Amino acid sequence: MLTVVSNPREAGTTAFYPKLDAYPQYYTVTLTALPSAGYVFDHWSGEIQGIANPDQNPVTLVIGDLPDDRQDITANFIQSDIRYTVTANPQSSGSGSVSLDPVQPPDGYLINQGVSARAVPAAGYLFNRWSGAIDGTEENPTSFVVDGRKAITAVFNAIVTVDQVEGGTVEADPAQPSGGYSIGTEVTVVARADKGYKFDSWSGDLSGSWETVTMKVDGPKTITAVFVKKSSFPVWAWVLVAVGGLALAFVILRLVSYRLRRSAEVE
Repeated sequence: MLTVVSNPREAGTTAFYPKLDAYPQYYTVTLTALPSAGYVFDHWSGEIQGIANPDQNPVTLVIGDLPDDRQDITANFIQSDIRYTVTANPQSSGSGSVSLDPVQPPDGYLINQGVSARAVPAAGYLFNRWSGAIDGTEENPTSFVVDGRKAITAVFNAIVTVDQVEGGTVEADPAQPSGGYSIGTEVTVVARADKGYKFDSWSGDLSGSWETVTMKVDGPKTITAVFVKKSSFPVWAWVLVAVGGLALAFVILRLVSYRLRRSAEVE
């Protein structure tokens, strides 16, 4: 049976990997000393004949010839006044905020203090992941140990809202992920009119009258494609009207000219 205690008792704990009730003969176990806030690991003591270097952490322990015997090991810690600061910010201004629990003291956290970080997105943003000292972590809130100076960054993605209107649809390439677009993503939007309608213009955070537009996502956006109904009067009819109008005008001018000539002859 393997037992590990802390000295002093409140100074920390020990993690076993793997964690078993009993270990077979010559089984290899990894021991990791986890100091509490204000303490640091010093050395292993006790029945440490299976540990190559008692000053290392973590260490690999090989269970001896009699695995059923009790094997007592002590993780020794010493108190420390060392403090470290944690810098926590959102990736881009206005995208959200980061809070730390417990709140960071003016002179920083005690070494090996456990801290929880929570990312709070602003309106139009969604939390994506952490970068910096906890790069790639997607849990929110998340916890970490202050074992040195740390800088952590909350990465937020922006939401692009497409208002649905009568007369057509809008397609985006790439399509918006469920977690929003990464800042800096270039997105091509295409307005597609339904039958009986035609695209007129963009409104909101887009402008112009081109059906296809490429925009850079630099924050939350709301865009609207404006569609209008096509005229029920066909183009050819308008042409006939125009031609007819010109012909009528020509006839009227001829009549006026004729009357003017007749008047002149009578006089």
